[in-house]
Amino acid sequence: MIDSASIQKENIKEISNIEKERLDELYEYKILNSSKDADFDSLAKLAAKILKAPVAQINFIDREQQWSKSNVGIEMEYLPRSISFCSHTIQHETHLVVPDTQNDERFKDFPFVKQDPGARFYAGVPIKGSRGNNIGSVCVVDTTPRDLDPEELEALKILAREVEARLNLLKRNRELNESNKELQKTTRFLDNSADLMFLIDPKRYNILSINPEVKKILGFDQDQIEGKPLSVLSPGNEFLEKLNDWAENRKENIFQVEVQLLNKKEEPIWFLLQISLKDDLWYATARNVSDRKKIEKKHDETLKILKNAQRIANVGHWEWYPDLDMLTWSQELHAILGTTPDTFTPSMDQFYKIIHPEDLHIVQDAFDRIIGGGSLVPFEHRCTLPDGEVKYVMERGEITRDEQGKTIRVSGILQDITQIKKSEIKLSNSLKEKELMLSEIHHRVKNNIALISGILQLELSDGDSGGLSSIHSQIKSIALIHDNLYQSDSFTCAPLGELLKDLVSIVLKSQANENTPHVKVHSGGVELNINQAIPLSLAINHLLFNCFEDLSTPLEIRLTEETETVHLVIKREGTNSFEGFKAGGNNDSKLNIILFDNLLQQLKGSRKVEPDATGNSLIITFQKNNNSGSSAGPFLNKILN
Repeated sequence: MIDSASIQKENIKEISNIEKERLDELYEYKILNSSKDADFDSLAKLAAKILKAPVAQINFIDREQQWSKSNVGIEMEYLPRSISFCSHTIQHETHLVVPDTQNDERFKDFPFVKQDPGARFYAGVPIKGSRGNNIGSVCVVDTTPRDLDPEELEALKILAREVEARLNLLKRNRELNESNKELQKTTRFLDNSADLMFLIDPKRYNILSINPEVKKILGFDQDQIEGKPLSVLSPGNEFLEKLNDWAENRKENIFQVEVQLLNKKEEPIWFLLQISLKDDLWYATARNVSDRKKIEKKHDETLKILKNAQRIANVGHWEWYPDLDMLTWSQELHAILGTTPDTFTPSMDQFYKIIHPEDLHIVQDAFDRIIGGGSLVPFEHRCTLPDGEVKYVMERGEITRDEQGKTIRVSGILQDITQIKKSEIKLSNSLKEKELMLSEIHHRVKNNIALISGILQLELSDGDSGGLSSIHSQIKSIALIHDNLYQSDSFTCAPLGELLKDLVSIVLKSQANENTPHVKVHSGGVELNINQAIPLSLAINHLLFNCFEDLSTPLEIRLTEETETVHLVIKREGTNSFEGFKAGGNNDSKLNIILFDNLLQQLKGSRKVEPDATGNSLIITFQKNNNSGSSAGPFLNKILN
């Protein structure tokens, strides 16, 4: 059922104090919009019968309208106060009688007078609340003008008093029911909230009585506890000192403390004990909180571990509540930023003062992004501590928003990354120094190789034999690899696929014979470790320079890579091509082939000769090796010497 009383009460605006008091009392009865009541209907019928009237009502006057509890001779529930007879009745102390409504300026234009049912006579007596406010009326209406004799008026007043009595009875019954419900709630609460309940004599500290639950909880029978001193429960000296202090000073009405009591097996059990004084007795309740204490202990241990982890990891925790303009810090965060909880209260304004001026925009942009609806992207910034020290920190966090997307809370961590940043800066500076050193080494090696190459070129111009030409070609090949190594992203791998054409060009230009072969080169994106790049380039150099007697035959060189396996195929026309590389080949080229095989051994590769329709192909195969460092030195010495 809708509680119209509470709704109407909320709608009270500018009204007189008297009217407000009247309405307040009306609403206390909670009679408006209540269901039909046979007792009230009987009183209305009795009024109609005694006063010989066709219409009788029991009405209650709300702020804007009249509500009928009972009707006889008419069906009506609501009526605006502006056309209500009873609204005028409550303005009178004892009664209102209108002998002829058509002769009364107040009522002659009422719809019920001019239209059906054509009311000509009205008599009403106010219904008073317990505080004397007129909250309604008992009335009768007739269609012919008339008056009331004193006996009839007295009868109507008696009926009004009977309505008042029934109203007060209903109110009292309702209040008793509500009180009984509250009492039942309190009883259930006590039953649920207390495991032990006992009475204590405050003069002798004896337990006068205890509930039977003591058997289940502590293992004692009631007679083992009742009549015994409080100390039988072994509450401990600290508890007794606190109890004595409360008993002597009585600063609080209720004594409350968490205490361990021993059961019959002398095992400690945690209780929340409350004692209050009434009628010169102590009423005590004790609730078993052992499970909560275990959880708290585990929580404390976890919190201790977390604090230690934060301390070790240089991590502090913070919470920000934008609506409340509140910021909280953990103890470890205070330690990281050089503040103390006793002298420093965290706030966004105070936090902004700690941030390094050059990084302030980073932090402000991050928090503005959060308020705008964005996520918290981890970010770094610097903080200036009270002692002037500058620290680098990393911020991370999670955002809690309501259903409308408004930011409620931001939980985050701040990690001290100062040592990491200093190491990064030191490493960066070291890399810059290394880069400068490598640049200087490259410059000097390049100059030395150029010097050696120049000297050999001078010797060759004096008509030297092909030996110096071979050495000159090999040095230029090594210089080419060295130069590309320096210019690449890696100092250990050379893009041999791109260098192959240049290597072939160097060798052919170094040939003493003008009748050099025509060479086609096909190379893919093959990168080789320096341990393999140098031997392979020297092998190609040696092969082209020393292993071919007829230099006029065209060559085709193809370099490919497949699943870490490198294939170098050198194809030459003519059935006698690569004759010396076959079993039982020409002994004149045996030494050069041995040198070639030494270089091939450095690659841990293999070679074979395969014929086709136009000639033969020398196929060299080896696995890529990505180990760092250079092992080409011994073989360079062997070749160059």
